[in-house]
Amino acid sequence: MARFQSKHWAWWYFCIAIGFLLLAIVHVLQRVGWTDVILRAAVACGFAALGWMQLRFGR
Repeated sequence: MARFQSKHWAWWYFCIAIGFLLLAIVHVLQRVGWTDVILRAAVACGFAALGWMQLRFGR
C-alpha cells in the first residue's frame, strides 16, 4: 500500500473531479433535471476532496 500514498494519485483524483464537473455543466446546458446536476457536482466535490487529502497527507 505504500505506492498508493503517492502524491501523483492526487492529480488522478483532480482529473476525475474535473470530468464530473464538466458533465454537470453539460447537463445544465442540456437542461436535464437538477438532480443529475447536483449529483455530479457532489461527486466532483468528493473527488476533489480526495485529491486535496492525497496532496496534503500523501507521501
